[in-house]
Amino acid sequence: MILAATIFLRSVFSIDLNLAARYFQEASWASQDDAGALWGAKLYGPTLFVDPQTGDIVANQADQKGALTSAGTVFVGKVPLSFAAANTAMDWNGVKWSVIMWPLPERPVDRSRLIMHESWHRIQSDIGLPPAITHNEHLDSKEGRIWLLMEYRALAKALPAWGDERKTALSDALTFRSYRRSLFPSAAENEDRMEVHEGMAEYTGICCSGRTNSEGRYYMAGRLKLNSLKPSLTYAFAYETGPAYGLLLDQYDEHWRKGLNPKSSLSELLAAAAHIAVGKVDHAEAKKRAQAYDGNSLIKQETKRDEERTKQLKEFRQTLIEGPRLHLPSTGNFTFDPNAVYPMPPTGTVYLGSKLSEEWGVLETTGPVLIDSQYRNSWVQAATGTDPSKGMTWKLTLNPGWKLVPGPRKGDWEIAKG
Repeated sequence: MILAATIFLRSVFSIDLNLAARYFQEASWASQDDAGALWGAKLYGPTLFVDPQTGDIVANQADQKGALTSAGTVFVGKVPLSFAAANTAMDWNGVKWSVIMWPLPERPVDRSRLIMHESWHRIQSDIGLPPAITHNEHLDSKEGRIWLLMEYRALAKALPAWGDERKTALSDALTFRSYRRSLFPSAAENEDRMEVHEGMAEYTGICCSGRTNSEGRYYMAGRLKLNSLKPSLTYAFAYETGPAYGLLLDQYDEHWRKGLNPKSSLSELLAAAAHIAVGKVDHAEAKKRAQAYDGNSLIKQETKRDEERTKQLKEFRQTLIEGPRLHLPSTGNFTFDPNAVYPMPPTGTVYLGSKLSEEWGVLETTGPVLIDSQYRNSWVQAATGTDPSKGMTWKLTLNPGWKLVPGPRKGDWEIAKG
């Protein structure tokens, strides 16, 4: 009977159970290879794969509330639409899980990187590095992006280099970083927090993906060049600079992680380890060094991008603030694409493609949603058709006891109990 049930599950489930079991084993091996060397803790633990299209889930262990059923070496179940399916770490049914969306990457190195990234997030509070998500709106500005991308280029040159060539490129990267941070008062603190939070997760993923340090550095050098093309860097930057600084730190001080704390600055640690002094940097010095990285071309590129950004923000303002809109109360329980985040101060941030799960129900959108900086309110453009619960790029599913009512302005809608 048990065998028959397992065969039935394998035939109707959207996740291949044999493949899932293999991926769990790969993650276990990656963790065993690390053996606590990176953080003094076991990385692999409760892990859950979720298909966001069907709600099917496969886990490597049981939950505390009996929602999962044993199926061979794995455990299966289903989650409701309100489940915040994302690559993340979260508490669910009495267990702290690493959650990864199905399907996983095809290449083993990419799978291990992703699973170990989320495994680090699951244990980060236990190792004294609790989550710290900060706003880095300045990295969507023209000057912020120019000097971040200059830093990218210098880091990409430093990562595979040796000796004086590496030290010169590192000095340039730290100079561009210092100049950028001098332009924005809270930049240093906010960037540092994100580089510990997301940067160390990605660094861990790369280190535990089967790559050597040398291979990891070459990999990051290429990725910095490729990912400089991303339309939004305000959140995604830490996935690049964090592991870049971490892999370079490994070249100078194998014990640097032991002193890491939530307020650490990876760039300051590297500057000290590499004996590079960077003082106050003015625009002339930064621009002079930028010449070695095709700086004029980058400035021209970002000037054009900033003009397009101004037009886009104007459109967002017209549709999400000035025009008819649907208002939804929020508690910050939402998933989003870190590569499509657009600050719109002072109102909040626009996310392209998101899923909000709240007590009133679920909002799924492939287009823009505006969320205020306190994560208490969110807005989408009001539906233009006869159904106010379905817009051009979003769909609203309300829980029982909730309804849509007209808002304070003509054409506005909002959610209310009743």
